[in-house]
Amino acid sequence: MNGTRENLDVWRHYEAAAEAAASLLALSRCRTTDREPAHALHLRQRLQLIDLLHTFAYNARRAIELAEQLETGTISHAQSISVRPYGRVDIELEIMEDARPLADQSVWWILGRIIHARELNIHYLEDAEVGTEWAPKPHITVYSMPVAFSVRSDHDGPEERHFVLIAELLAAYLALRGRFVKAMHAAGYPLEEHSLFY
Repeated sequence: MNGTRENLDVWRHYEAAAEAAASLLALSRCRTTDREPAHALHLRQRLQLIDLLHTFAYNARRAIELAEQLETGTISHAQSISVRPYGRVDIELEIMEDARPLADQSVWWILGRIIHARELNIHYLEDAEVGTEWAPKPHITVYSMPVAFSVRSDHDGPEERHFVLIAELLAAYLALRGRFVKAMHAAGYPLEEHSLFY
């Protein structure tokens, strides 16, 4: 292997970001209700999500920065990938609440906002059902799933918030995998020995 320590750090930071991403995806798709015993874990999951977002953002940003040294254009590519899904401008989350505008920003921009966050909050997609395993008719059960977050950094005004879907942030980052593969090949890193990279 002919890679320098900095080159190998691309792999280390990519892996750390991928580990956080896997947990973020699982937690963001966890649908629960306040009627079930698992609701006692609600606050723990919220704190885990916030911690994982910080871990993901730091390592994802460092992986991109280091990959740029080996694969020119990685940063500009990250600056061109939007975290907002095509055709969507907002999302309705909590029941009876107004829709929230989705940030039309790049993955590079959002990662920087998370790293320098003054506020980072988790937001839940809610829906209601009448008559469930937790409460028979005519009682209503409200389900929630932590699908989004909002962030305000030291670059934003006091009332400014940027809303992002967690799954879309991860998808935008994973769209850079081809750049990381090229960077690792340039560093002489034996990717064939690490199938998790793919």
